[in-house]
Amino acid sequence: MSGYRTLIAAAIALLGELLRLAGVDVDLADQEGLVNTVMIVGGIIATIWFRIRARRRVGGGALRVTRRKSPPDQNQDAPQ
Repeated sequence: MSGYRTLIAAAIALLGELLRLAGVDVDLADQEGLVNTVMIVGGIIATIWFRIRARRRVGGGALRVTRRKSPPDQNQDAPQ
């Protein structure tokens, strides 16, 4: 993950520099906090997304999709 953190930090540093040129002051502490926030939120989103998209269990077995059986039609037992 350190490679991704480096890329995200570089992108945020570049964004901070562009904002500074536009007149908005962004100091290094703000940039560090922003990098940490992006990493945490990105990790949470990726974890949820890839767990939903999983085809196999973490241990290796296939996921079973169980479907609920529809309740029997109660009108079938009624005399006609």
